[in-house]
Amino acid sequence: MNSDIQIRGIGPPQRDLLIAMYDRFDPLGAALGLPPCTAEGRCEWIGSALRQKVNVAAFSPAGEVVGHCFLAADKPASAEMAVFVHQESRRIGVGTALVKAALDWGGAAGLRRVWSMTSSDNRVALRLQKNCGFRVTNSVSLETELEIDLPVPSAAREMPQPLRDLSFGGHRENVARLCRIHPWNFFSGQDGVGNQR
Repeated sequence: MNSDIQIRGIGPPQRDLLIAMYDRFDPLGAALGLPPCTAEGRCEWIGSALRQKVNVAAFSPAGEVVGHCFLAADKPASAEMAVFVHQESRRIGVGTALVKAALDWGGAAGLRRVWSMTSSDNRVALRLQKNCGFRVTNSVSLETELEIDLPVPSAAREMPQPLRDLSFGGHRENVARLCRIHPWNFFSGQDGVGNQR
């Protein structure tokens, strides 16, 4: 990865920087409908992403966000991962650096398992995640689910605040219902468990 690219934790104060990256992102909606194609949808989705405890971004020397990775807690000690790299910063290690940083921070925050859902034909994303230690747990025609078990780092014992519990029940019961990252939850007017917002 270019040594001028910096990976840092982000939160709501960096919302406008994320919006700027996703507004320039191409192709919109290619990753199972994400990032959302409409500006309004992207703003809502980014707001939801920034409410998650683990959010990291890659910053260019000019201070622009060129990549974003977050972990959305789905039940105690488990979270779904999403990672996006701006098209002009791909294939230089930004995605790998983002995923590794998010996994490190997730482990320190008490996560023991991180999973993701990826389009089965997205070979770049599948290779990235496998290279970072993920294994395929389920592959159904258009989607592939991957997961990684995180070790218990010594820093995790020192963190007093656990991840917010966003438990939605059994993980494999209905993946579409559980995924807080997936677009149908953002556009249907429902939260991750089918309740109206």
